[in-house]
Amino acid sequence: MVYETLREAICGGQFSTGSRLVEEELAEQMQVSRTPIREALRRLESEGLIVHTHCRGATVLGFSRDDVIELYSIREALEGLAIHYTIQHISREEISQLKAIVDKMRSNLHSKDVSAHFEWNQKFNDLLIETCKMPRLTRLINTYREHLHHLRYAAMGKHAGRMLEAFREHEQILQAIIAKDSVKAESLVRRHLQAAKRAYTSGNGATERAGSRSRTPWAAPDAVRRRVVFSTPHPDCPDYLNKEEHA
Repeated sequence: MVYETLREAICGGQFSTGSRLVEEELAEQMQVSRTPIREALRRLESEGLIVHTHCRGATVLGFSRDDVIELYSIREALEGLAIHYTIQHISREEISQLKAIVDKMRSNLHSKDVSAHFEWNQKFNDLLIETCKMPRLTRLINTYREHLHHLRYAAMGKHAGRMLEAFREHEQILQAIIAKDSVKAESLVRRHLQAAKRAYTSGNGATERAGSRSRTPWAAPDAVRRRVVFSTPHPDCPDYLNKEEHA
């Protein structure tokens, strides 16, 4: 729970690049000991999301232009593979769901609501990956997608016309899925990710390490703190679990 919460906050841009992650402060906010915090930080470092230095301790690493290119290249390879399995396993009901999502994306083009469009874009991608029915491949893809979450949202809002381009790309991918054309679908998925990569790397400041510039300090969500606190019974409190409903 600690690892997932911190990872989501970093990938979601709630920590700025260079922010220090102090074990004691995080443990107090999340109401846990320093041991799970320390273990979570080790895992985050292994994923390249943070770095430990002698002078500053754990700090949020962010992504350079080269990092973004590498991450999109990994996604391109993985999702290009996944679409073949998606076409093999997708049901009529799931195709209907994809059609409904594309309809929602189309309606958002007129309002130019970047947030809503990004949300439906996410849902389309989520369903596309889930229907490949390859759990290990799905986990790998989601890991790298989450790393780029904040940057993808920034690129969507920063580049005029990207919303329309992304919509058309998804529409074409859907048509290839309906036609059961796995070769064309893979080509379209790769082109979609290449366009997304260009949208970010062509922007101002793309050569700098990318990260959010948070205006307010991060705080662990209340719901997360309750879930962490009540995850394990305390030996000195027999009815400990029953107190969750009163939290």
